[in-house]
Amino acid sequence: MNRLSYAQVFSTEVYPGTTINFPAMPELLDTLGNTSYSLSNHDGYYACLVMKNAVPADKLASLDLNKFYMTVYETLQAPEQGCQLFNQSNIRAGDINAAEFWSRCKPDPDFPEIRYKRLLLAGSTLYVLDHWTFTKIQSGGEERKNSFFNSFKIKSPEKAVIPSAFENSNGTDKTKSRKYWAYIAVALGVLAFVLRSLFRKQKPPLKK
Repeated sequence: MNRLSYAQVFSTEVYPGTTINFPAMPELLDTLGNTSYSLSNHDGYYACLVMKNAVPADKLASLDLNKFYMTVYETLQAPEQGCQLFNQSNIRAGDINAAEFWSRCKPDPDFPEIRYKRLLLAGSTLYVLDHWTFTKIQSGGEERKNSFFNSFKIKSPEKAVIPSAFENSNGTDKTKSRKYWAYIAVALGVLAFVLRSLFRKQKPPLKK
């Protein structure tokens, strides 16, 4: 069966008090203070991106959350990968109003074509969860996605694995990993720029 089985759970603390379970030790990439935990194996790709201060505290009360999530989703798309959004849903993940997206991209030897994404804004911190898988094993993709996404918990810190930035996952192909890292680094940079622009205070007009 193409089912994600956590015979050995790597409960990973991605932010103080916030954990998610990977099927093996993930790799850590730190870009401009934003972090990404990722793993690629025979099932596809798993990732949790953490963007601190994604929304200024004084903008939270007036934030249009649905519009914000769609802006984030669209910003993270790579046009050359030709992804088509098939389904979007608003969900409740614990105490957080979240959004989930399912899309299919054109076949690429470097990136799986079936993409699941969940966006969660907790306070000012944005979490982006991804599970990408292949068409040939899509039958178990949603179950693997649910196992991964639903393991995300914001709670008091417990015994959790905090991977080293230089430590490789046992299940990760190094060549593919570097390609994922390049994608993540660009995505985080673009997203940071877009969010800064979105919430930048407009300067008052100059007095004549």
